[in-house]
Amino acid sequence: MGVTAFFFAAEGSIDEVEAALRALFPDLLGGLAARPRNEGSVVEAIYRNDDDVLLALWRDGDHTGFAESTLGLFDEERLPRLSARLGRVIAVCIGDHGGSYVLHVYEGGRLRRALNNARAAEGEPLPQETGVSSRVDESSILSIWQAFGLTDFFEGVPPLRVLASEPSAADFRPKPWWKFW
Repeated sequence: MGVTAFFFAAEGSIDEVEAALRALFPDLLGGLAARPRNEGSVVEAIYRNDDDVLLALWRDGDHTGFAESTLGLFDEERLPRLSARLGRVIAVCIGDHGGSYVLHVYEGGRLRRALNNARAAEGEPLPQETGVSSRVDESSILSIWQAFGLTDFFEGVPPLRVLASEPSAADFRPKPWWKFW
Protein backbone atom coordinates (compact mmCIF):
# COMPACT_ATOMS: atom_id res chain seq x y z
CA MET A 1 0.00 0.00 0.00
CA GLY A 2 1.42 3.38 -0.99
CA VAL A 3 1.52 6.52 1.06
CA THR A 4 0.98 10.00 -0.29
CA ALA A 5 2.33 12.67 2.00
CA PHE A 6 1.73 16.39 1.79
CA PHE A 7 4.18 18.82 3.36
CA PHE A 8 3.66 22.55 3.51
CA ALA A 9 5.54 25.54 4.85
CA ALA A 10 4.12 29.02 5.26
CA GLU A 11 5.40 32.29 6.62
CA GLY A 12 3.84 33.09 9.97
CA SER A 13 3.40 31.69 13.45
CA ILE A 14 1.59 28.45 14.15
CA ASP A 15 -1.41 30.45 15.38
CA GLU A 16 -1.48 32.57 12.20
CA VAL A 17 -1.14 29.56 9.93
CA GLU A 18 -3.77 27.59 11.82
CA ALA A 19 -6.23 30.52 11.70
CA ALA A 20 -5.67 30.96 7.95
CA LEU A 21 -6.09 27.22 7.32
CA ARG A 22 -9.32 27.10 9.34
CA ALA A 23 -10.67 30.13 7.47
CA LEU A 24 -9.84 28.75 4.00
CA PHE A 25 -10.54 25.05 4.62
CA PRO A 26 -13.53 25.01 7.01
CA ASP A 27 -14.99 21.98 5.21
CA LEU A 28 -11.81 19.95 5.75
CA LEU A 29 -10.70 21.18 9.16
CA GLY A 30 -14.02 21.71 10.91
CA GLY A 31 -14.03 18.37 12.73
CA LEU A 32 -10.39 18.36 13.80
CA ALA A 33 -9.66 18.82 17.49
CA ALA A 34 -6.37 19.21 19.33
CA ARG A 35 -4.90 16.00 20.69
CA PRO A 36 -2.27 15.47 23.37
CA ARG A 37 1.30 15.08 22.17
CA ASN A 38 3.92 12.63 23.36
CA GLU A 39 6.35 14.12 25.84
CA GLY A 40 9.36 15.60 24.05
CA SER A 41 7.55 15.78 20.71
CA VAL A 42 8.91 18.13 18.07
CA VAL A 43 5.41 18.61 16.73
CA GLU A 44 3.78 21.61 18.36
CA ALA A 45 0.17 20.96 17.39
CA ILE A 46 -1.65 17.80 16.38
CA TYR A 47 -5.27 17.73 15.34
CA ARG A 48 -7.33 14.63 14.72
CA ASN A 49 -10.94 13.76 14.15
CA ASP A 50 -12.84 10.57 14.94
CA ASP A 51 -11.70 9.05 11.63
CA ASP A 52 -8.07 9.54 12.73
CA VAL A 53 -7.41 12.20 10.10
CA LEU A 54 -4.29 14.06 11.14
CA LEU A 55 -2.87 17.53 10.68
CA ALA A 56 0.50 18.25 12.34
CA LEU A 57 2.02 21.73 12.68
CA TRP A 58 5.53 22.71 13.81
CA ARG A 59 7.97 25.62 13.67
CA ASP A 60 10.77 25.26 11.14
CA GLY A 61 13.03 28.30 11.08
CA ASP A 62 11.10 31.29 9.75
CA HIS A 63 8.22 29.10 8.61
CA THR A 64 5.45 27.04 10.11
CA GLY A 65 5.46 23.56 8.67
CA PHE A 66 2.36 21.46 8.42
CA ALA A 67 1.79 17.97 7.12
CA GLU A 68 -1.15 15.74 6.34
CA SER A 69 -1.88 12.66 4.30
CA THR A 70 -5.65 12.47 3.91
CA LEU A 71 -7.24 15.91 4.15
CA GLY A 72 -6.55 17.20 0.67
CA LEU A 73 -5.03 20.59 1.52
CA PHE A 74 -3.00 20.53 -1.73
CA ASP A 75 -5.79 22.52 -3.36
CA GLU A 76 -4.67 24.62 -6.33
CA GLU A 77 -7.60 27.00 -5.86
CA ARG A 78 -7.19 27.64 -2.14
CA LEU A 79 -3.40 27.65 -1.77
CA PRO A 80 -3.06 31.00 -3.61
CA ARG A 81 -5.55 32.50 -1.13
CA LEU A 82 -3.49 31.06 1.73
CA SER A 83 -0.46 32.77 0.21
CA ALA A 84 -2.37 36.06 -0.08
CA ARG A 85 -2.94 35.88 3.69
CA LEU A 86 0.46 34.59 4.80
CA GLY A 87 3.05 35.39 2.13
CA ARG A 88 5.10 32.52 0.76
CA VAL A 89 3.54 29.05 0.85
CA ILE A 90 5.52 26.01 -0.26
CA ALA A 91 3.53 22.87 -1.00
CA VAL A 92 5.00 19.42 -1.67
CA CYS A 93 3.27 16.19 -2.61
CA ILE A 94 5.21 12.94 -2.57
CA GLY A 95 3.41 9.77 -3.55
CA ASP A 96 5.47 6.63 -3.23
CA HIS A 97 2.79 4.51 -4.87
CA GLY A 98 3.70 5.68 -8.34
CA GLY A 99 6.58 8.01 -7.86
CA SER A 100 4.69 11.29 -8.10
CA TYR A 101 6.59 14.40 -7.03
CA VAL A 102 5.11 17.89 -7.02
CA LEU A 103 6.36 21.20 -5.63
CA HIS A 104 4.39 24.46 -5.79
CA VAL A 105 5.60 27.81 -4.50
CA TYR A 106 3.01 30.54 -4.03
CA GLU A 107 3.84 34.16 -3.27
CA GLY A 108 1.55 37.14 -2.98
CA GLY A 109 -1.54 35.11 -3.77
CA ARG A 110 -0.31 33.53 -6.99
CA LEU A 111 1.57 30.49 -8.16
CA ARG A 112 5.19 31.46 -8.71
CA ARG A 113 6.65 28.03 -9.58
CA ALA A 114 5.26 24.56 -10.19
CA LEU A 115 7.40 21.46 -10.65
CA ASN A 116 5.85 18.11 -11.37
CA ASN A 117 7.42 14.93 -12.69
CA ALA A 118 4.34 14.33 -14.87
CA ARG A 119 4.00 17.81 -16.44
CA ALA A 120 6.13 20.64 -17.76
CA ALA A 121 7.39 23.15 -15.20
CA GLU A 122 5.47 26.40 -14.78
CA GLY A 123 6.86 29.80 -13.87
CA GLU A 124 10.40 31.09 -13.77
CA PRO A 125 13.10 29.04 -12.00
CA LEU A 126 13.62 29.99 -8.36
CA PRO A 127 16.98 30.93 -6.88
CA GLN A 128 16.54 27.88 -4.62
CA GLU A 129 16.76 25.66 -7.73
CA THR A 130 20.37 26.66 -8.44
CA GLY A 131 22.55 23.58 -8.58
CA VAL A 132 19.57 21.22 -8.34
CA SER A 133 19.00 18.58 -10.99
CA SER A 134 16.38 19.54 -13.56
CA ARG A 135 14.88 16.07 -13.12
CA VAL A 136 11.86 16.34 -10.83
CA ASP A 137 12.21 13.58 -8.25
CA GLU A 138 12.31 13.14 -4.49
CA SER A 139 15.90 14.36 -4.27
CA SER A 140 15.37 17.57 -6.27
CA ILE A 141 12.14 18.42 -4.42
CA LEU A 142 13.89 17.90 -1.08
CA SER A 143 16.89 20.01 -2.17
CA ILE A 144 14.64 22.93 -3.12
CA TRP A 145 12.67 22.56 0.14
CA GLN A 146 15.91 22.69 2.12
CA ALA A 147 17.18 25.68 0.08
CA PHE A 148 14.28 27.62 1.60
CA GLY A 149 15.87 26.89 5.00
CA LEU A 150 13.46 24.08 5.85
CA THR A 151 14.32 20.81 7.58
CA ASP A 152 14.39 17.54 5.65
CA PHE A 153 10.81 16.32 5.88
CA PHE A 154 11.91 12.67 6.03
CA GLU A 155 14.52 13.00 8.76
CA GLY A 156 13.72 16.26 10.47
CA VAL A 157 10.78 18.01 12.00
CA PRO A 158 8.49 16.09 11.99
CA PRO A 159 9.54 12.71 10.70
CA LEU A 160 7.31 11.29 7.98
CA ARG A 161 5.95 8.69 10.41
CA VAL A 162 4.07 11.41 12.31
CA LEU A 163 1.49 11.30 9.54
CA ALA A 164 0.42 7.85 10.64
CA SER A 165 0.79 8.38 14.37
CA GLU A 166 3.10 10.03 16.79
CA PRO A 167 5.15 7.08 18.03
CA SER A 168 6.85 6.75 21.35
CA ALA A 169 10.40 5.51 21.83
CA ALA A 170 8.96 2.05 22.56
CA ASP A 171 7.75 1.87 18.95
CA PHE A 172 11.36 1.82 17.76
CA ARG A 173 12.75 -0.94 19.98
CA PRO A 174 14.31 -3.73 17.95
CA LYS A 175 12.11 -6.79 17.59
CA PRO A 176 13.38 -10.36 17.58
CA TRP A 177 14.20 -11.60 14.08
CA TRP A 178 11.32 -14.10 14.20
CA LYS A 179 8.67 -11.39 14.69
CA PHE A 180 7.23 -10.05 11.46
CA TRP A 181 4.84 -7.48 12.99
